[in-house]
Amino acid sequence: MDGGPTTWRLSLVRGRSGLPKEEFLSHWTGPHRDHIAALDGVQATRFFVVESWTPSGPGWDGLGLIRFSSRAAGEATFDDPALRSWIAAERSAHFDAVENAWLRAVDVGSHDDLR
Repeated sequence: MDGGPTTWRLSLVRGRSGLPKEEFLSHWTGPHRDHIAALDGVQATRFFVVESWTPSGPGWDGLGLIRFSSRAAGEATFDDPALRSWIAAERSAHFDAVENAWLRAVDVGSHDDLR
């Protein structure tokens, strides 16, 4: 990294109805994640499986983070027509819902600084 701000793309994901949750999660954290991690411009990925929501409800099955050097770099990656086509096919086969947001890391120090 160049020391500049870090940008993350956040994805909240819900597996396709009728697809067993463990099958969805295996695909999402396996082949799907591998494809995303190999994209130009991706610096890191983090995938989290949701165990429960408060208040309870259907919520989301997972939360994914993809790190880029900047939002422009991330947007350039996702502007690729071949990637857009792959994402559309993935969503059709494996996902009921996906919501995305761009996040900018803010340096507020570590929790050790609060002592």
